[in-house]
Amino acid sequence: MTLRIVTAIILSLTVAALIACSGAPASPAPADPTPIVEPTVPSQPATPVVPAEPAAPANPVAPSEPAAPVEPTAPAKPADPVMPDAPSIATVTGTVAYRERIALTPDAVVEIKLIDVSRMDASAVTIGEQIIDNPGQVPI
Repeated sequence: MTLRIVTAIILSLTVAALIACSGAPASPAPADPTPIVEPTVPSQPATPVVPAEPAAPANPVAPSEPAAPVEPTAPAKPADPVMPDAPSIATVTGTVAYRERIALTPDAVVEIKLIDVSRMDASAVTIGEQIIDNPGQVPI
């Protein structure tokens, strides 16, 4: 079975190579194509436009006197850095729920942390933290 597949692949590659190599030779690019200008009025025939001959470069002329030396100048003082506006402070609100149906003790402490865990390759970063001593009873 694999011999048939290998033979079929070899034959198809050979046929593709023969087709690619037996085509007509590529025609050379035209040396100077004649551009055709569209008529501005539909009744006028299109006329070919002959490109203009390039102008001969002018001979450079040397100055008659040597150039005066230029005095160095101090570099321009950079502008004072502009401080961006302080970002507005975001507010996070919510309630603390306590699943147990038991009253909290008087020495209870509620610790709330806002942690950024969105970066997979870095450790979690604590963005904000709040500790509430003796919060009373739920909901807080």
